[in-house]
Amino acid sequence: MNGIITALIGVCGTLTGTLLGWFLNSQSYRIGKTKIYATFVTSLTLPAISIDGSTPKHHSKPTTEYLVQCVASNSRQIPVILSNFHVEMSFDRHTKPVILPVVEPEVEYSDMNGIKVGAVLALPRQLIPPHTLYEFTFKIDYSKPDIQYSRLDLIAYDEKHKKHKFHLYNGLKLKPPPK
Repeated sequence: MNGIITALIGVCGTLTGTLLGWFLNSQSYRIGKTKIYATFVTSLTLPAISIDGSTPKHHSKPTTEYLVQCVASNSRQIPVILSNFHVEMSFDRHTKPVILPVVEPEVEYSDMNGIKVGAVLALPRQLIPPHTLYEFTFKIDYSKPDIQYSRLDLIAYDEKHKKHKFHLYNGLKLKPPPK
């Protein structure tokens, strides 16, 4: 009788240990964090000047673009897919943030009847592999200089539609030039 009870306790202990091991192993794949580190870059494009020193009428002003170069790290053991990107720009913590679209830095051109037409494309889904650094760049569709004196947060959604917020840039510490 003692042998049967000992065998049952051994079998129950083995099954419990196996189930507990499977559960803890599945949870360890989910443990970890995705982080994005960013560099805020201001790009100034000057108008083209012809040989005689004049500028064409359609390119009379310099244009400013704001690019963000990102390095993402994923400490989880499974890849993370981020999509539906946008940037929240806030000037202080008491005002509601402004939502800015995020686009690819390159403009895609298509040829329509001999005319080149440019299209700005949204930033596609980003697959961030586990335990590696992944780089991507995007452009903020905003051209006013007040973006340099604001806080920028990147908002993205994962494959389960869970919202992730990544701090990109804190220009609140800078003093804007006097007007």
